[in-house]
Amino acid sequence: MCCDPAAALPETRYVESDGLSIAWQVFGSGTQDLVVVPPIISHVDANWQYEGYARMLRRLGESFRVIIFDKRGQGMSDRFEGAPTLEERMDDLLAVMQAAGSERAILFASSEGGAMGALFAATHPTRVERLVTGEPHENRTDEWHRGDQHAGQRAGQVLLGVADQQPRDADLDHRVGQQRAPVRQQRA
Repeated sequence: MCCDPAAALPETRYVESDGLSIAWQVFGSGTQDLVVVPPIISHVDANWQYEGYARMLRRLGESFRVIIFDKRGQGMSDRFEGAPTLEERMDDLLAVMQAAGSERAILFASSEGGAMGALFAATHPTRVERLVTGEPHENRTDEWHRGDQHAGQRAGQVLLGVADQQPRDADLDHRVGQQRAPVRQQRA
């Protein structure tokens, strides 16, 4: 279970996208919006049950107004027949941002969400302040769900660095490279 059971969980809200209800939550005290584009599996309510992931979300909420959502067909969002396209998922992301009143946000896209985040940034460049990907070709979110507190911290440190210093793109690329190198060495 999450690290602080007494902490209030964000309200789960719903927005319609292409006839489906998409579940989303917003929390945090920051002035800049951060949208967490979900990895291969998402469940906005269950996220808070996994200590490492919940810790990362709460920490991000200290610096950002964080928006999380469930992809169509997953978690608290409506089920449907078939497999969604990236374009449909991208439309869901836009609907969530509009419902949350987010005009422009940093996108944090991990695992499978990396492709959707990149497509969204290319299609809606005025809505994206910055795109930060967390292992877009590998699925490491299983570490967060097993309670590996360090997995969430590694991703959160990169994002919190963005909040603290607002580096130029080249600076961010350099810092992401520095952040990832020790992780690879630990796994070798």
